[in-house]
Amino acid sequence: QQQQQQQQQQQQQPLIQPVSDDCRGAAGELVECNDPAAKRRRIEWPQQSLLPDRGMANVGSRAWICLRRLKICTGAAESLTQAINWHIVLVRVKQVFRERSHAGSGFEEAVHHAVASALNDWAGEGGADPRLRYVVEYDATPHLGVQFTPVTRNLEDALRNHAELERLHDSGASHEEILAAIRA
Repeated sequence: QQQQQQQQQQQQQPLIQPVSDDCRGAAGELVECNDPAAKRRRIEWPQQSLLPDRGMANVGSRAWICLRRLKICTGAAESLTQAINWHIVLVRVKQVFRERSHAGSGFEEAVHHAVASALNDWAGEGGADPRLRYVVEYDATPHLGVQFTPVTRNLEDALRNHAELERLHDSGASHEEILAAIRA
């Protein structure tokens, strides 16, 4: 009977429980989190880490896309608005890349054109530099997981790494050879 009562109580509780956060208004006063001033504050100020007691503070959102194992990532955004704008820039990179690829451009040419086009358009609108970073990912088998080349801000270096890993992959190189190239 006690077990039935517990089951009934669990069924009556909503699956998503409301969360009570301490939100601050424009003057720093405690307000409801749905208060417009609190929402603006969350959007306009740098995002706070979920773990401030672990020494992680003011880590912003990052956006990324993947083009045939070449991952393009933004730097940490200072606000939600900036993160959204940078995501839009990356969506544009992917769109232009697909257009160029379908038009017959090779991988490197399509990536160059897509990144340059999106960044030039964004800069023309007065947008802040998204501080793009590039890595190449390789799925080294289920037990080794995904491996990444070192992060670089230089697109040429990333494309060189991508070409080398693709060449090794296509030639049937062993996982050890590919991992050695990643670590080199």
